[in-house]
Amino acid sequence: MKALELAVKSIATSVTDAARRQRSIELLNGMAKDFQAAADVWSGYAKGSGAAPADPAYLLYWTGPQIAKKLFDIHLEARNKENELTAGRSTLEDPVVTLAYGLVQEGQTGPALAKSAVEMLNTAISRVKAFAETIRTTVPKKGAASSPVVKKASAPATKKKAAAKKPAAKKKAPTKKATPKKVAPKKTAAKKPAAKKAKPKKAAKKRR
Repeated sequence: MKALELAVKSIATSVTDAARRQRSIELLNGMAKDFQAAADVWSGYAKGSGAAPADPAYLLYWTGPQIAKKLFDIHLEARNKENELTAGRSTLEDPVVTLAYGLVQEGQTGPALAKSAVEMLNTAISRVKAFAETIRTTVPKKGAASSPVVKKASAPATKKKAAAKKPAAKKKAPTKKATPKKVAPKKTAAKKPAAKKAKPKKAAKKRR
């Protein structure tokens, strides 16, 4: 639980966000409940355990698969909460919940290991409750922030009054190119038909 201890210390002293602090306390209290559930499973096995199995080298043979699965599921619940608190840094640490998949050393028995597991879990319950209390009672340092909000830079205030905005210059209307006027073709006067020449009158014959 080294990663969890460091995470709690950081949250207690540095995080000022009330919602995040409250979420951390809830996760720690949830872990305490998970450990208590695992302790109850081990206690129930220790009270009702029978004779030693044919192969006593494996703890699973002592507890049976159902108890082993219950403990593993509880372990996953507690580890998910722990990973959220430590940002995943506790993934590689040994599980706090004693699982039923280990070896039984010579001279040991399943019930004896169950009693040892209950003692370890009771210690873990006390620790996570103390962690929650540390976050609840510790006043974070001033100026610390869990997720700093980036403020938009405001324009620097000018001492002088801002100059009045000049009216935008009106765009000049585009000048139309003068199109050359079409010159109407001159009408040519219709030629008058040439006057027909009068035929010469024949001289009148003289009467005899």
